[in-house]
This record gives sequence, C-alpha cells and structure tokens, in this order.
Amino acid sequence: MKSALRDGMPAAEAQDLAMTERVLSVWVPGRPVPKPRPSRAKAGHYYTPDTGYEELVAGRWIEAHGKDPIPADVPVSLTLGFFFKRVSRRPDIVNLIMAVCDALQGVAYEDDGQIVHLQAQKLQSSPPQGEGCEIWVARLFKPEGTSWTRHGRILEG
Repeated sequence: MKSALRDGMPAAEAQDLAMTERVLSVWVPGRPVPKPRPSRAKAGHYYTPDTGYEELVAGRWIEAHGKDPIPADVPVSLTLGFFFKRVSRRPDIVNLIMAVCDALQGVAYEDDGQIVHLQAQKLQSSPPQGEGCEIWVARLFKPEGTSWTRHGRILEG
C-alpha cells in the first residue's frame, strides 16, 4: 500500500528515518478510536473506560510482527496516519495518539517513554482503503563515530 505520509515527507524527516535499523508497519482497519478520558466511579476511584480499540491495535501488531518489543534502552520513532471518511476537529488527535501508544506498549516497544520522534496526521481516506490507522515503528540507532544532533546542535551521548 502506498503511503500518503511517506509521499509528502519532508527531506529532513526522510533523512532522520535513514538512521533506523528497521521500520515495521501495520494497518489497523476500522474507524480510529481515541483514548477516553478517565471517569469517576461511584466509589470515588477513577478508571479509563475500555473501548476495545487498544486490544485491536495490539492484536493486529502481534499478528503482523509477533510480540517482540524493542528493548527499553533503544530509542523509537513512531509515525501514525489516522484515516477518516471525513476529516474534522473530532476526534482529538492527541487522544488518538494516546490510544495507539498505550496499545503498543509491551508489544512493539517496552515503554512509550522510548519514543523520541513522533509524527501523526489525520487524513481523508480513499474508498478502497477505508477508515483505519497506519502505524510505523522504527528502531533508531546512532551511527558509529557520530553524535546525536538536534536542530544542528550536537548532543552528548
């Protein structure tokens, strides 16, 4: 499947992704569901309602790549495309991202704190593709003899 995200990727971002060991991807069909806000139970404690979407995302990842999370000491790049029949302000993209990040924790990577690069977009889907979420997880590495850079500045490490 040709990706709308990769086709329009700026050259600088494409160069950043060149510093990856491997990129794994998966398509999750169906309308993306945002992470719900915590609710308060009658007893006074808080809980997050279960939508089943996180289990769907994790299940699709395991089907495609197995359960072999990237070790906790390895930085990760996460790219997400949320495809809808009609793009609008709702659902909130931040809650869509949270649902996917939580679903992939322990499945694609050990901890969502490993994510050092994140790109996400809400896009209009084309009829054959339909609604869904396209996910790319990249294991980043520092090439031998180089330093991590950010905005042209060399970082220690």
